[in-house]
Amino acid sequence: MEDIEKRFSSLLQQLEFEKSLKCDHEITDEMEKQEAELIKKGVIKDIDLDAVVKQTAQDFRDMCSEELAKFKFAPRTTEDDKRKDLKSLNRHLDGHLLLFIEHQLGDKFHWIVPQAAHRDGEALHETAMRALEENCGQQLKVRMLGRAPWGFYKYKYPKDVRNNGVEGAKVFFFKATHISGQVQLVPGRNKDFKWLASNNVFDIKPYEYSDSISQFMLSCRR
Repeated sequence: MEDIEKRFSSLLQQLEFEKSLKCDHEITDEMEKQEAELIKKGVIKDIDLDAVVKQTAQDFRDMCSEELAKFKFAPRTTEDDKRKDLKSLNRHLDGHLLLFIEHQLGDKFHWIVPQAAHRDGEALHETAMRALEENCGQQLKVRMLGRAPWGFYKYKYPKDVRNNGVEGAKVFFFKATHISGQVQLVPGRNKDFKWLASNNVFDIKPYEYSDSISQFMLSCRR
């Protein structure tokens, strides 16, 4: 940040701190410190034992520290991770999983994200949702993240299939989050599917295709 931006940021943090409210623990801690200081100076001599708080702020901090020391994080590696079950969603819990299907394009099968040809009068995000249902069945429920594409990939058709001046196609990518359900491959359309960890997206060939996907996936690493 420039110098004026740093000073403005510091000012905002100072204002936020000054206007923030103290929690019950902070208030109790301050009251106990003030009381201890008054007792030390002899201002307070007689202490009403009935009014003494059963648990002091320091007791609370000690209890929290003991509880934290006993806490054990659950493992992030699941049994499906160990088995390398690429069809399971119970994997890669500290990252993202991307859905790829083995789809027939021409006379060969390729690993791609679910896709479908755009229809006249259809919005692009509607095409994306239809592509998911046609390739993965109706059980897979997702939430579309916006109605605009997050990226695209364009490629040329093989020379033997180019016709009417059309040399290639452009694929628009949409992002969606998984809600429930699992993939049900539609017979005759796809050969297989897998949920691939986002940092393994470059296992998908060609490189230009996986690179196009990585541009809008922050967790992808080359």
